[in-house]
Amino acid sequence: MTTRRSSVGVPSVGSSVYAVGGYDGHSSRHCLNTVCLLICEQIVGVLGEPLREVRSGAAVCSLNGSMVAAGGHEGATVRDTVEIYNPGVDDDWALIPNMSAPR
Repeated sequence: MTTRRSSVGVPSVGSSVYAVGGYDGHSSRHCLNTVCLLICEQIVGVLGEPLREVRSGAAVCSLNGSMVAAGGHEGATVRDTVEIYNPGVDDDWALIPNMSAPR
């Protein structure tokens, strides 16, 4: 990967695997919005479109060819926001309706 990260979401979309968000692993717990495409055959990472919001510990999954990142936190701030991105189709992550509660 191109960035050290902890508490990262790792969805697979099609035959690709992504590292989404997390924090930098340092004691300052700097939360990230970066996305890294993991090319397993070559063991390299390629940057994808960044999330709209930094988030560590988010739930990240694939849904009908898209990635969804929900919740997570930035320090003490716990998020209720949800973002969606379809690699190769969308230019950017899009915010979709919030969850009913932060988590």
